[in-house]
Amino acid sequence: MNTNNLTASIRKSYFPRVILPAVLIVACIVFAIINPFESRYKSADLKKLSDTADLYENHSGYVRFTAETLYYAGIDYRANGRIRARVYYTINNDVFYFFLISTEELPEDYGTIHNYEMNARLVKNGTLFRRLTVDISKELGFPESDFEDLCSHIIVSQYHYVHGFTSFYLIALLVLCILSVIQLSIIILILAMPQLSHAAFMLRHYGSRRGLYGQACEEFASSATLMEENIYMTENFLIYTSGFHVEIIPLENIVWLYNYNVIHRTKGRAKAYFPLCIVTDCKKIYKIHHINQQTSDKIIDIIQTRYPEVMVGYDN
Repeated sequence: MNTNNLTASIRKSYFPRVILPAVLIVACIVFAIINPFESRYKSADLKKLSDTADLYENHSGYVRFTAETLYYAGIDYRANGRIRARVYYTINNDVFYFFLISTEELPEDYGTIHNYEMNARLVKNGTLFRRLTVDISKELGFPESDFEDLCSHIIVSQYHYVHGFTSFYLIALLVLCILSVIQLSIIILILAMPQLSHAAFMLRHYGSRRGLYGQACEEFASSATLMEENIYMTENFLIYTSGFHVEIIPLENIVWLYNYNVIHRTKGRAKAYFPLCIVTDCKKIYKIHHINQQTSDKIIDIIQTRYPEVMVGYDN
């Protein structure tokens, strides 16, 4: 009597599959914790422009702010060849603060704007800051080096709030986490109920899935013959277990058998394998790899003896 259990073999093949979704879920949680995504939807109130540096350093990169007066600097922010935002500035306590306002959010009269409420992102971009100070100093007639000393290096960007990638990253992370949870839930369900596994589910092509699976389990436990490592034959089934896979093949549904020679080289050594290909009447092809010629021929002989109508040939 075979002490192995088909249900246990299926569970064993699914245990390693738990690792990837579990790792992804943990990675998503850790990534969400160390990255302040919540600040995207919990914008801080920016009451004084002098607080921009502190908020930026404290990772409160998203703010709500009402600007009393913003002056158009005559400079446009372009991306991909199109005007995406216009540059404004205001002066507070003798410090110049720059604003990028999306063209989609601006009124038709986009000159000087008053009491403008915005959700914005605090941006520190040396290249953009340098460009703005150079252009605006020319517009205002300030010496460039002196003008930089009067400017805040933190740019209040309403454009980057609307068009930033944070929402995209958050959605992608959420989708990945949901898919991983679904995958992990399915694997756990199969571990609890192996009759829902892929191997059992495929038996629906050959008749009653439950009936065939129950019969295969009974025959595996009582009369399975070990043909080679991980390859078993019972009265009515050929059962192959390898790594993440378990295949249960009803013998009466096999219509064609053939094997072929494969040379596998490892560290300069060549070893021959004779994969056995099995084609069933539902046109499903099973391939049993890493099987020696003797075992392959023995399986073919047994099946052909029981079912003489099965075709036997070789893939050239």
